[in-house]
Amino acid sequence: TDFRTILNPPKPPASKKKEEKKGLFGKLGKKQKAPVFAGPKANPETEKDAKGFWKLLKDHAAEGNYDPPKASEIEFFKVLFEYEPDKIQVGMQGLKQMLHQEAMGGEDGREGASRMYIDRQINMSAAHCGELVALWAYYTCRDDFTVNITKSFLASQGTSATERKARLPFFMRWVPDVVANPPKDKMAL
Repeated sequence: TDFRTILNPPKPPASKKKEEKKGLFGKLGKKQKAPVFAGPKANPETEKDAKGFWKLLKDHAAEGNYDPPKASEIEFFKVLFEYEPDKIQVGMQGLKQMLHQEAMGGEDGREGASRMYIDRQINMSAAHCGELVALWAYYTCRDDFTVNITKSFLASQGTSATERKARLPFFMRWVPDVVANPPKDKMAL
């Protein structure tokens, strides 16, 4: 199914700069009607599939399996086709290793390595991809993704809660902002 066409409709051609009036209408001072750009015609089968896909998401969310996507999160679906599974797998494995090294502490630990790795993944990956890898690591590597690492990572994404939510909308949806609201117990995250 080609969801890409539905999620990323082609844009109308850019209008040309105002040119000298030519032709009969130009000489008479009347404006010609601009051609109407209708965009691609939706394939009824594709549109049916897209509606079915969205219904499936909402139905499962209603059953309590997960939070339903918000309308503002359509941007995530638009960039989903840019994700490269092999690179994501490498990023996940690398982050897991960095978290473990930093959590070890002592002489073998590498303080700040996880934050720098996540920041690099966010900047080098397709939109939201690095952020989602960080979210995966947060829930998968609970022993290694400590409060201090979480705080360091979040602080690197913005100086205010608003900036952090704008930069990490998905991560901040499911992870508490320990910069704005530090937990009393450092192990309670």
